[in-house]
Amino acid sequence: MKSTSRDIWAIPPGGFETRPKRGWIKPTIAGGLILSLGLGGGALYSSMKQSTEVSTQDAVAQFRAEAQQAAADTDPSDRAKADEKKKDGASRSKPGTAKKSEGGGANVAAVAASDSGSAADQTSQQTSDNPSSSKDAEKKRTAVAAGPVRPRDGVYTWKIEGYERAPGVQRQLPRRSHRIISYEGEREWVEHHIYSEQKEQWFHLGSSDEGVSVSEVRNRVEMGPVTVDETVTYNPPAYVSRLPFQVGQTWKGSWDGDTRGTYTGKTIDHGTIVIGGTEVEVWVTEVKMEMRGNMEGTALTRSWVAPEYSIVVKQYQETNVKSGPGEYRSEWEGQLTSLQPQR
Repeated sequence: MKSTSRDIWAIPPGGFETRPKRGWIKPTIAGGLILSLGLGGGALYSSMKQSTEVSTQDAVAQFRAEAQQAAADTDPSDRAKADEKKKDGASRSKPGTAKKSEGGGANVAAVAASDSGSAADQTSQQTSDNPSSSKDAEKKRTAVAAGPVRPRDGVYTWKIEGYERAPGVQRQLPRRSHRIISYEGEREWVEHHIYSEQKEQWFHLGSSDEGVSVSEVRNRVEMGPVTVDETVTYNPPAYVSRLPFQVGQTWKGSWDGDTRGTYTGKTIDHGTIVIGGTEVEVWVTEVKMEMRGNMEGTALTRSWVAPEYSIVVKQYQETNVKSGPGEYRSEWEGQLTSLQPQR
């Protein structure tokens, strides 16, 4: 397995503000929000300039609640039926928007999670942050050789730096955010990233022998009295990485729908990165998107993918979209704090 000794956290060089523009999957902001801000709404609502951090405890409680609900709605002895039900029904319907709880935390909507999965999935997901035996190493080699699987479900904490901006207002994102991963099928999962009480994204992903693709992205943003909750469906799904990994490989495609577009992808680097005290092998992918229709604009992302864990461990995302008279821009960079999710 090819690996380099350097830590590519430093790619590209320079501070956050000086790094090249890049991104992955766009957040989608409807014209209602932009129109409101464009007409001067940003100056009227001070809450638009504040982001409220969601605690790890709240994120874990949300994950557990959704998992318990999924178990109550299905026969736990029939995993195939459980996966099929989530795939065809409940998990594909739009979850509710996030609301503040009485205690001041967040009751954040998440997609139903399940403990289902093949024996190979479960084996690949048992690796530790600090493997110290040849048995652990063998598990990792087996997981990589077996091909793409789902990442381990649970709540992953991220440290990020970034902001979002609309006409007349800009706010920083909290330094700590959470990504809830839950299962939809044998090789399908949802990554629900909770940036704050005011901003969330849901990515519906799936893996195959050809790579990982996204079939749907939902984005919810709240600024003052305005809440926008929009979903983009990729038909056909758009590849965010291609297998086998190889530096220099490229791919491209297009999708149709109310918001349609084209994308290009490339594997740009290969090296190692330290996550939670563990050095892991990563491949760096870059995907550029151009959107037309309901939303006009571009998105560019770099993702540091750790194949042994089937997970993105570092990411940079930049989005510039336009709808009606206004614009929305979001830029953030973040890194996973631990390879082990909380459950």
